[in-house]
Amino acid sequence: MAKMKTQQHRQSLKKEDAQQKSLRLERAGIPISKCPYGVCDGNGVILNSANENESASICKCVQDRVNKARYINANIPERFKMFTVNSFDCSLYDKKNDAILACNAKEAAIAYLTHFEENAERGEGLYLHSHTKGSGKTRLAISIGNAIMASYGKDVKFVRCLDLLSKVKESYREDSEYSECQILEEICNIPVLILDEIGVGNASDSDNKILTRIIENRGTNKKITILTSNCDIDELPYDERVISKLKEQARRIKMPEESVRDKVAEQRDRDFGKQVSLLE
Repeated sequence: MAKMKTQQHRQSLKKEDAQQKSLRLERAGIPISKCPYGVCDGNGVILNSANENESASICKCVQDRVNKARYINANIPERFKMFTVNSFDCSLYDKKNDAILACNAKEAAIAYLTHFEENAERGEGLYLHSHTKGSGKTRLAISIGNAIMASYGKDVKFVRCLDLLSKVKESYREDSEYSECQILEEICNIPVLILDEIGVGNASDSDNKILTRIIENRGTNKKITILTSNCDIDELPYDERVISKLKEQARRIKMPEESVRDKVAEQRDRDFGKQVSLLE
């Protein structure tokens, strides 16, 4: 009898835990909808009845909603959402040296993801750089971020450096919707930050202070930062403090000095032309 009561108590706690998880999802803004698997009633909790005892478990649709919310919050540009590291095409580069750099960068990305848990434990990120625009830096960085979300379930945030600095400076206005602390708290606490195009333009004193605060905070708390830039770390227009911290926290990956952006656009246009001709 006592054993049965203990079992019922455990099942009751499990049911309560499942319901609490569902409630937390709702409060976090992850909507409750009809279960696509037809298993639960849409609230993410599966009630199991056996021998007049009721237990509960979390439905698969809950993880689907979590993943969907994670991708929405990642702020990944629409055209990059389906990109993967495996689909990074090194054959697009005509020059032999650039093709070699592209293959080396791809291999480095794969190695980084393969050992991501160890890298995350050290708070070690990446710094993808080349002087040429359109060489594939952002594409590869986001592909790495997509893989981290899909394979390791980590929250990722993509933001362009100039946009971030502008947003922080706008927060100083009296009519600003967000305060500087709110903006920096999100940026500093996100497990994986993709900071795109760092080093563009001349850096002001306020730029140095903002980036120093972000880089130091993320480094101290071992948060992963993946950066892209049109210059090497030593060429960045920031204080030595920022540059030193970046060297400490990110492995450098040299990207090709050849733009493939136009080639990708031309290939897309050719593919579209073929589709149109098939319809004629």
